[in-house]
Amino acid sequence: MKRAFVTGASGFIGAAVVRRLLNCGWQVAVLQRTAELGERLRAIAGNLQPIVASGGKVADFADAYRDWQPVAVFHLGWAGVSSVHRNDAGLQLGNIQFAVELAQLCADCRTPMFLGAGSQAEYGPKRLLISEAECPTPTTLYGAAKLSACLLTQRIMELAGLQHAWLRIFSTYGPGDNPDWLLPSLIRQLLQGQCPPLTACEQTWDYLHVDDAAAAFERVAATGATGIFNLASGIFIFFLCMMLVGIAPRVSTIVSVLLLFTFNERMPYVLGGGDTVLRTVGFILMLSPSIEAMSLQRLFLQLKHAEKNQQL
Repeated sequence: MKRAFVTGASGFIGAAVVRRLLNCGWQVAVLQRTAELGERLRAIAGNLQPIVASGGKVADFADAYRDWQPVAVFHLGWAGVSSVHRNDAGLQLGNIQFAVELAQLCADCRTPMFLGAGSQAEYGPKRLLISEAECPTPTTLYGAAKLSACLLTQRIMELAGLQHAWLRIFSTYGPGDNPDWLLPSLIRQLLQGQCPPLTACEQTWDYLHVDDAAAAFERVAATGATGIFNLASGIFIFFLCMMLVGIAPRVSTIVSVLLLFTFNERMPYVLGGGDTVLRTVGFILMLSPSIEAMSLQRLFLQLKHAEKNQQL
């Protein structure tokens, strides 16, 4: 049975990747700062091998990593993701150092594959549909740090004759998302009768369900695909504002979320990702019978999840 080692497993996307790996028959070890698993992992705790490193240093868990002997590392852990920390130089430099040390541990242990979670922030604002051939011009320290981690970990693995894949995530949604992110925040505000602060809604965005993102990570590992991939639906959508303030809030919520919203950006940019990763791993997102980029059913599940967890 294949063994995986996952960082950032308690996060929104990380937890989805862990669930996908388990469903596909992988044995999964997750890096944790404490022995107690995060909320998103508690239901599957019995199926996981926690590796605890309270200090957050690669050296703290290196021996446990060697004992586990994974065939693939999924590096999704990253500090300073929120907007208030994206230009924190100390945090972002620490992220680069951790990624480099983790890749070096993979190389030293001859781990066959390193998969890293990149970001659309590596490209910076663009006015065209973004493909993997686009020249990265990040405008935040977060984007620059992601790009640096990509290049450094890629070179470490290549020098060791091992495989490396870097999946640049655009936008994801789904149950369990952080309550302050776009869709959960809009659902909550609308059902509370509030009017979310919006611009003219001229931006475009690319949304992918978190389970589809997780499926792509697992599929890339299973097929041994290497390189840089945009993890996106490949479809960019204009954000339209349809506010029915104070009138049938549940109906307006469903309609608004279906049409999608934008958030407060200074400039209207096109931000859409190419789907090279989908072609590479052998399935097309929009045509797969089990995978859909956006669907009524999934958006209703998002709403039910928010109500169940009293986020509204």
